[in-house]
Amino acid sequence: MGNKLKASLWTMLLVSALFIIDRGVQGPLIQTGWLKAGQLREVPPSAGKLITPPYLPNAVVWPPGQILYRAIPTPGWWLGSENLWLGLGGAPLPNALAPYAGCFEEKSSCPEGWHLLSTRLSDGRVIYVLTKIDMLEAKRILEGLRL
Repeated sequence: MGNKLKASLWTMLLVSALFIIDRGVQGPLIQTGWLKAGQLREVPPSAGKLITPPYLPNAVVWPPGQILYRAIPTPGWWLGSENLWLGLGGAPLPNALAPYAGCFEEKSSCPEGWHLLSTRLSDGRVIYVLTKIDMLEAKRILEGLRL
C-alpha cells in the first residue's frame, strides 16, 4: 500500500512538473472561439475596441443582454438585444447568430423582418448592424457608428 501511495505522489509530481514546463515554453492557455461576458466592461481590449452606438431608438433595450467576444483567431465582439445585434468579427459567427447566418451570405436570406447593414470604420474594420427594427432607424444607428 505504501508503494502505491508513493507511486501516485511521484506521478502527480511528474505531471505537475510537465505542465509547468509546458506552460513556461508555450505560454498561458488562451481560449479560442466566442466567449460570453456578463457586462461590457468585462470584454478585454484584445477583442477590439467596443463601440457603443451614440444613437439608439427607444425600441432597443440597452445595455445588451448578450455580450460575446473573441481574441483569437481574429478579434471581434457582438452585442445583442431582442431586436438588434451590433458587432465586429467575421466567420465563424457566434452560435447565438446561427439563425441569422444567411444574412451574411452573398445572396442574403435573413429571417423575415431582419436586415443586415454594415459599414467600414476609419480603421478599416467592418461593423455590422443586424436588426428587425425600422430600416430608417437602423440606418441612423449605422450612421452614428461611422462618426
